[in-house]
Amino acid sequence: LPQPVQRSDILAAIEVAAKSRKAAVQAAASRGRLISVLKGGGGVGATTIAVQTGCHMAGMLEKRGPKVCILDLDVQGGTVALFLDLNDRVGLADLVDSPERLDGDLLRGVMSRHATGLSVVAAPRDVMPLETFTPGFIGHLLGVAREQFDVVLVDLTSAWTLWSFEVLRQSDEVLLVTQMTVPGIRQARRQIDTLRAEGLDELTLRLVLNRYGKRWGDSLSMKEVEKALGHKIDFTVANDYRTVSEALDQGGIISDVRKRSRTYKSITRISDSLSCNSNNVPVSQ
Repeated sequence: LPQPVQRSDILAAIEVAAKSRKAAVQAAASRGRLISVLKGGGGVGATTIAVQTGCHMAGMLEKRGPKVCILDLDVQGGTVALFLDLNDRVGLADLVDSPERLDGDLLRGVMSRHATGLSVVAAPRDVMPLETFTPGFIGHLLGVAREQFDVVLVDLTSAWTLWSFEVLRQSDEVLLVTQMTVPGIRQARRQIDTLRAEGLDELTLRLVLNRYGKRWGDSLSMKEVEKALGHKIDFTVANDYRTVSEALDQGGIISDVRKRSRTYKSITRISDSLSCNSNNVPVSQ
């Protein structure tokens, strides 16, 4: 404010500040929700959960207007486009080549669209060094995606990097997928401990137990699993290996193969919960 301070100058400054704050609040409210899928070990089916949940959510929300996309950031082994039989000749690698041009138009230009309405940024065809990406680039990518889409799913690499930390830091929710095996539980616990060690305790973490089925003689019970993890199991996905494998081989969704599949019902529960933005569950709980 110019000196000496005049009443009119104060009122004008307050008005400018109020407009600026209102614009910031509106911008924050219009940002899409970011949901990251974290692998609790190799081969636990995290990408399958991400793809099937994304397809169901896209089909369900498209009728009401919201749009859903998935970013395949598993840069050394991403299979999202493969699982949906989509073109992977363009995708994440094209964005890295032109980071200064990254905006909504460029992002949509490298996306493939599934019949369900899910938009996909495919992982690179060739293996790329994890250091190819910087936290700044990833942060900008997430910002552009959240401006264009109401829900942004991210299929993360299992490696911890500076840029994957940035993804998790910005996430509204994290799905940690594992299986009811000793190696699966151990790896999931390591991920939970790493989240805490990195100061991400306040993240909304939801645990998904994939390929779950009660069988006589199982060595682990649900209570034992939750005790070992120090966290409750939020979702279980029924084990229907044949149906899921057939869907993946066809590049389609589970409901196209068998709509009454127990796995499909499990996926709808996850999708419905994420769509409704249920109560948060901090990592530290």
